[in-house]
Amino acid sequence: MFQNILPTIGPGKLSSREDPKLYGTDKERTLLAPQNDFYQKLAVDMINEGISVDIFACGNAYMDIASIGVLSTMTGGELYYYPSFDPHKDDLKMAMDLYRNISRTFGYDAVMRVRVGNGQIGNHDPW
Repeated sequence: MFQNILPTIGPGKLSSREDPKLYGTDKERTLLAPQNDFYQKLAVDMINEGISVDIFACGNAYMDIASIGVLSTMTGGELYYYPSFDPHKDDLKMAMDLYRNISRTFGYDAVMRVRVGNGQIGNHDPW
């Protein structure tokens, strides 16, 4: 997913919560929590379908990464954030991140089984 502005229309719309007066106060933590549960529910639906979301956030304005980033956090994806994106400065970094992202090895539907005993070896206590 490539994101460069705050989604302000549609089912996942968000409003700007950026308020410098909250920085350094107890209410600052509200800015670090998701604004609503839309993206959490969407992430659960994607998990059920086996979809992982990688986000390339490259905007010049407030984007509410706390709300949108839930998609990549919950689905096992990755969030690439380029604050104050400048195509002349960040183009090579973004291209390299994208190349690394699409060319790496992925695994799907992995199953891990762990088998343990009750701690005894045979019928006697080794200690």
